[in-house]
Amino acid sequence: MSDLLDQTKSYFSITDLNKFGNVIGIELKAAEWYFVNDPLGDGSGDGIDFRVQIWDGYSTDEVRKNIQINITKYLDFRYWEYGQKIEWDELLEVVKNTEGVRYVPDGFFKPSKDEQVPVNKLPRVKKFVMRNMDGAIIADSNNVLSPVFYPNE
Repeated sequence: MSDLLDQTKSYFSITDLNKFGNVIGIELKAAEWYFVNDPLGDGSGDGIDFRVQIWDGYSTDEVRKNIQINITKYLDFRYWEYGQKIEWDELLEVVKNTEGVRYVPDGFFKPSKDEQVPVNKLPRVKKFVMRNMDGAIIADSNNVLSPVFYPNE
């Protein structure tokens, strides 16, 4: 981070530099995450957890992947406005409108309320559980989440 700051200091105004040409009052930080339905980020929350009925002929792995992609697009940090809230009914609609999904009962969908994301954080999914209509977890072929969509860190 300090290397990046050193390379960009020639673009700062004179009020951001001291008499030696060093940057003052500017700090570069990595984004802080707000985990969906787990605001403490300690794993105690449920994350996204829902029951789903999939149309015959669709691969559960493919449907899961498409749901994860669509949720990632909904929470895309490039278009996220600070202070915006995560609306649970919009997340539910994302899942319902994914190709291959036949039915998603809203009574079992988590999160079940809107979540206000703090101004200094960006939303992220840490936990994703897809269940059949009886409540049993639908495991994928490798029994792990795709690290491309939901990395462990």
